[in-house]
Amino acid sequence: MIMKYLPIFIITFSLISCNNNKELDESRAKIKVLEEQLNQANVVSKGKLAHIVFLDIKDGLQKHQIDSLSKAIEALDNIEFIDAIHKGKIADTGDSRFISDHELMFQITVDNQEEMDAYQKHPIHLELKRVAGKYLSKAPAVYDYWVE
Repeated sequence: MIMKYLPIFIITFSLISCNNNKELDESRAKIKVLEEQLNQANVVSKGKLAHIVFLDIKDGLQKHQIDSLSKAIEALDNIEFIDAIHKGKIADTGDSRFISDHELMFQITVDNQEEMDAYQKHPIHLELKRVAGKYLSKAPAVYDYWVE
């Protein structure tokens, strides 16, 4: 874990030893890039409540329909208390235990059960359920867990 933050420490140390404004500006720019990369990593912290949703989409959907569903999932990122959201297509890696009933999945993380309850009632989540209902062949499967 410390290795992930090592570049930030190195650049911060170099800021202290900068001899001119140009070096200082360059170091600040490098720090900004690293901070953005860390934010994009969406690392899930211990103690968070993770909610994974598996979706079985109807056969024969057109690209614009799948895009509509994808945008509705991405809109969950606008819920202020959601810490992270990941979405993707299920990857059949050849594992014999593979659950093949689903094509798409997404995962969100929140801080606690109260936020999960609020998520379930949030208008953006309710809109996702409305949109998804048109494109799913059956009810989503979910799996919730506390991150350790």
